[in-house]
Amino acid sequence: SEKVGIPDNTLKHLPPGLQTLEFTESNEPDFYKPYMLDPGPFRQEIDHISSLWSLEILQFVLPKVHLCLTGSGKDLQRLQSFSTTLEASKRIHFLGPVKYQEPWLEKCSVFLSTRVQPGGLVSIMEAMHAAKPIIATNVAGTEEFLQDGQNALFIDPKDKAGLAKQARKVLENPDLAQDLGNRAAEYARQHFTAEAHYSRLMNLLERL
Repeated sequence: SEKVGIPDNTLKHLPPGLQTLEFTESNEPDFYKPYMLDPGPFRQEIDHISSLWSLEILQFVLPKVHLCLTGSGKDLQRLQSFSTTLEASKRIHFLGPVKYQEPWLEKCSVFLSTRVQPGGLVSIMEAMHAAKPIIATNVAGTEEFLQDGQNALFIDPKDKAGLAKQARKVLENPDLAQDLGNRAAEYARQHFTAEAHYSRLMNLLERL
């Protein structure tokens, strides 16, 4: 604000809102269960390599878990090529662009957010509304949506072993997974709905 000459006391940050969609059972994929979901786009600022490595590590203790990656991007070919070198390659699935993320969220066991730079918050909000356990990198902005140990588990960026450890913790503990997901959903309902955003905006405008 100082760069453009706007006093801090004239600015107000409003949390975003999200309108969720509902899908029927027939829309929900079943063929890779259980699976972790790591959405694109595939760019350098999103560390999908760590997700691939985490599945490689997990295969020795959880050999039936899959990893599904949705989306496209300029880093896709490199990721696909790397995945073929892993022993867990048959359980890594690049699904391409999907029209709606919700059906994949509905059936996933863990949602991954592996960014090394800020961003991807809409995907995080979608996962929260879907009541999914979330493992996210603790990059700037994430803490505005998630609280480590309360409604998500945090890892450091590019921490492959840490991601595998947290994923195993969630996958082997259904009660923990449900608790994290329920708390995330409740927080999202309170803070990140279109109605909540509209209400805050109206309250702010009325005070001007």
